[in-house]
Amino acid sequence: MPPRFPVESEYENNAHSLLTSDLCIIEGRDFFVRGVIQIPVHDYEHTFDWGVWVSQKKENFELYREHFSDGVQIGPFFGWLSTRIDYYAQDTLNLKTSVHYQTNGQRPSSKVEPTNHPLAIHQRDGITLNEAWKIVHWNETAHRRNESKFPAIEEGRGF
Repeated sequence: MPPRFPVESEYENNAHSLLTSDLCIIEGRDFFVRGVIQIPVHDYEHTFDWGVWVSQKKENFELYREHFSDGVQIGPFFGWLSTRIDYYAQDTLNLKTSVHYQTNGQRPSSKVEPTNHPLAIHQRDGITLNEAWKIVHWNETAHRRNESKFPAIEEGRGF
C-alpha cells in the first residue's frame, strides 16, 4: 500500500477511502494506482518487474477507472513514485514517473524520469541476469526479515 496509507483498518469504514490490489484513495484527496516498473534483463526475454504504487491526479485516476477494462488507450500521465524500494541505497520515494496505461488488462507500466538514480539507470540500461538474481535473493531475505512485522505489505517487491 502507499506509504501515506499507514493503517489499512483506519480507513476501511471511511466512505472516502478505498484500497484494492490495483487502486487506492485516501480520504478522497490522495489517489494511487498499482503499476509495474519494468527493468530490461540483458540477453533474457523477460523483464524484471518491481510492483509499485504511483500517485495520480484525481482526474487521471478517474479516467483510468472509467477505462479500466474497455481497451481505450489513455495517458501517459505524470505521477510520483509512492513506493520505497529498499534494495536501492538512494530513496525511491517521490521519484518522478510517467504512468503508461495498458490496454491488455495488465497493470500500468511506470517509467522513471531519466536521472542518475540507480533505479532510473537500471530501467534505462537494463541489468544482467546475475543482478536480477541478486535482487531476487535480496528480496527473499528482506521478506523473511519483515514477515512477522508486516505480512500484508508487498510494495517494493520484485516479481
